[in-house]
Amino acid sequence: MTYNSRSAITVTKASDREYWVKQYSLESNQMTMEEMVGGEPDSYIKLKEVMQNKEGTQFAIAYLDDGNFKLRTFG
Repeated sequence: MTYNSRSAITVTKASDREYWVKQYSLESNQMTMEEMVGGEPDSYIKLKEVMQNKEGTQFAIAYLDDGNFKLRTFG
């Protein structure tokens, strides 16, 4: 749940090589964002959670891809 209670964000592990980050609107019950992290044959992903600002409008995911630190922001 985002801090502004307008959406829910999920992180789903499909395999050690692939995670999915999805955002759903709580007002319309529709998916508003979907992104795969990893997915390459040589990927080894470790992603734990989504961080957000205090307004619940900006988000960040930090993850490791086979030892390389990466940061993805959205919102």
